[in-house]
Amino acid sequence: TFGGHIVVTQGLLDTVHSENALAMVLAHELAHVKNRDPLISLGSGVIFSLAIASITVSNVDAYWLTNSTGSLTQLTFSRRQESAADAEAIKALTSYYGHTLGAEELFQAILSKSQYAPHVSEFLQSHPDTENRIISIKASQKNLPSPAELTPLPDEIMKIQRESLSRRR
Repeated sequence: TFGGHIVVTQGLLDTVHSENALAMVLAHELAHVKNRDPLISLGSGVIFSLAIASITVSNVDAYWLTNSTGSLTQLTFSRRQESAADAEAIKALTSYYGHTLGAEELFQAILSKSQYAPHVSEFLQSHPDTENRIISIKASQKNLPSPAELTPLPDEIMKIQRESLSRRR
């Protein structure tokens, strides 16, 4: 969020099963903060909207067309930010753990939950295609050190997961 805060949801904690998977998500979000992506996205969106409004204020059809084009441009920009954050997270995990084993866990969960939803072209999405993200992470795992192991979630997070599970019962 603005101000450099990263919010971890219960849903994320319930979905990941290793420190490596959680570290991938947090490193990805930290990359967004480091790169000032939320601020840049907001600024570029406002500037683009003001420019379009000043050019097309009297022509509704032209406004709709240019605004739609602008939205597609913003989606492309967003996908580039997401891909860059993924790449930085992969580097961070490799640096810390010596590998990226487990980094794809959240994306695998997203993919399995969206399996029954209609597929939307990446061109119309704010994030890169989930399958392509998994492929990129798997490519970083080609030369895994031996032995490469997943690090269990810290006890504090395991406790939160157990409490969440017992509340749902």
